[in-house]
Amino acid sequence: MKKLLTIIILSLCFVTSSKADDIRDFQIEGMSVGDSLLNFYDKKTIKKHHQNYYKDKKFSTFEIDLNKSETYDGLQVVYKSKDSKYIIHSISGSVDCPYKFSKCEKAWQKILPELDGMFKKNSKRIDKGTFNHSADKSKKSKVTMIVYEFYSKNRVSIEMTNWSKEIGYIDNLRISVDTKEFVEWLFTAY
Repeated sequence: MKKLLTIIILSLCFVTSSKADDIRDFQIEGMSVGDSLLNFYDKKTIKKHHQNYYKDKKFSTFEIDLNKSETYDGLQVVYKSKDSKYIIHSISGSVDCPYKFSKCEKAWQKILPELDGMFKKNSKRIDKGTFNHSADKSKKSKVTMIVYEFYSKNRVSIEMTNWSKEIGYIDNLRISVDTKEFVEWLFTAY
């Protein structure tokens, strides 16, 4: 499982400062919220990996598999659809746990104390618990999530998804960094 998340602590090196004041100080695969996606991928690649998950088209999603990353299996980046600079409003790195959800659970147990330590003084920890995934109408797929909300209302979250066999997706663990604007928009996106 990507060298057990390449020693999970490496994934925490997406954090450039262990007591950062806001999400712009955090990186996933070298990218931060506020950066231009064009600094990392050309327009042709961005268009090729465009995904459309939302009814409201204010934001667009770029999603790509990371075959050469030692930390993540996948990358998801969200930017405003009409932004010619492709400024990042949300970025997520995911680690796949095919056939063994217990690998996600073990990684969760290792990462969580590190995140708690990093965000203890500059954010509010919100334990969302385990709930049904909205994409699975059978209600068999489960998500466990913890959100670290900064005073600015920007956030960092960790979630693990245990997909039902009928859905056919790969179980995964995801770390996300989101702007307040993107988070608020999500409530109306569907």
